Amino acid sequence: MASSCTIADTAGTAGMADSRHRPSTSLLTIGTSRRTLDHMATPTYIGPPEALAKYETLVAGNPAVERKGAKNPYTSRNGHMFSFLDADGTMALRLPPERYEEFLTTYDSGPVEQYGRTMRGYVSVPADLLGRTDELQPWFDASHEWIGTLTPKPTKATKRS
Repeated sequence: MASSCTIADTAGTAGMADSRHRPSTSLLTIGTSRRTLDHMATPTYIGPPEALAKYETLVAGNPAVERKGAKNPYTSRNGHMFSFLDADGTMALRLPPERYEEFLTTYDSGPVEQYGRTMRGYVSVPADLLGRTDELQPWFDASHEWIGTLTPKPTKATKRS
């Protein structure tokens, strides 16, 4: 006659062998985390929608550039970021050294600070200029062109399963 055995009967008597038969609480935790992550998987830009629309129009003006980042919109080429839109709706643009000063004086702009540090080579695009795509597009295109001359950053190795 076969004997029946419950988890309570074997808990602690057979050690590790019995842990395989108990329901895993880690699976419940993972499931909860996964649901939370799925909910958070589609972050959206929290800044002014009109600034985002203007930034997207500017980026769309150069077919070689793809806008990246859902929550923090940015553009990059060969692993080098060259523009982004911060949460306040201010656009930052990375320019070649010879064009940096020209932009600052022409538009009464300043350097970009993020997290208490000045970002070298980036200028802050005035809000009114962001809306004047025809005037800003040549600066954006020059930035994209110049970034393409920099040595590409190495890609990160993918994990092997």
